[in-house]
Amino acid sequence: MARPELPNAKQQAFCREYVKDFNGAAAARRAGYSKTGAAPQASLLLTKPNIQSYIGGILRDRERRSEISVDKIVQGFARIAWPEEYGEKQEGLADGLRAVLLEPDVKDRLSALDKLARHMGMYDDKLRLEGKDGGPVIFKTIYEKGKGDEEG
Repeated sequence: MARPELPNAKQQAFCREYVKDFNGAAAARRAGYSKTGAAPQASLLLTKPNIQSYIGGILRDRERRSEISVDKIVQGFARIAWPEEYGEKQEGLADGLRAVLLEPDVKDRLSALDKLARHMGMYDDKLRLEGKDGGPVIFKTIYEKGKGDEEG
């Protein structure tokens, strides 16, 4: 799918900047939008279907060029987390390099497992407020008679 044409060069620059770090306000500033208006402008731009499509095209092009996909990254983490299941033999490598490639330490394995768990949606990092039996939270306002509240 071809990228849509964008109305102006500033929007194209925003899209190119946005895919660098996925920080909308910073991308807008780097693309030439004013410092004070960058965050709201980025928010507005990111809601537009043509901008979203243009960004998607940039990401697809990058994936094709680099030959790195989400699946490839997940497989790499899996190899670190469970090297014994992949059992790859790297003939001709020095022992130190073979140890680094084939025997990740516990810290590396935990990091890979953490990243895989996040990718698979195993963590629920969102704060949820629920009322009784999972219903809505009910707020009650309590007024106390005190200084300044008395009529008269």
